[in-house]
Amino acid sequence: MLSLLAKIVLTGTAFAPIMAVYSILAFIDKDYWLTAVLVIVCIILVLILILTFSHALKTFEKFDFSITSAEPSDRESVVFLLIYILPLLRFSVSEINWIYFGASVIVFVWFTAAGYNYHFNPILRLQRWHFYKVSTEEGVMYVLITKKQLRNVAEAFSAIQLTEYVIVDIERSQA
Repeated sequence: MLSLLAKIVLTGTAFAPIMAVYSILAFIDKDYWLTAVLVIVCIILVLILILTFSHALKTFEKFDFSITSAEPSDRESVVFLLIYILPLLRFSVSEINWIYFGASVIVFVWFTAAGYNYHFNPILRLQRWHFYKVSTEEGVMYVLITKKQLRNVAEAFSAIQLTEYVIVDIERSQA
């Protein structure tokens, strides 16, 4: 289990699309150096997520996991979409104070990772991973990340535990 590292990676890499939007703004402003830096940051964030996630899928201890109920948990995607398009309302990327922006991102990532709001990641969603709030027989709620759409909660499956309350479906992740 990665715990804090996984929380930070899941939250921090969710900012990759924001970097992509800002790179478009920088390109429009003809600030090609900033465009390149932002594209590189975006690519690095995506690679960090892919490497961390694939490492966890290959090396973490697998166990049988059963659930009693499930409901979709990617409703946060609307909030992320609004965050991603807000920069497009600015007329110039040169107006951004990058020190304040960076500090705000660090505070947001730390605050979100310290709580339990870190599980939605649009990069994983683009890779066709789904997020579900699931409950176990013991009444414990988890976020389940899986490649399949859940239609039957009665079947146990193989999983890994990414954080305290995030489970990844290994058995169905090959779809």
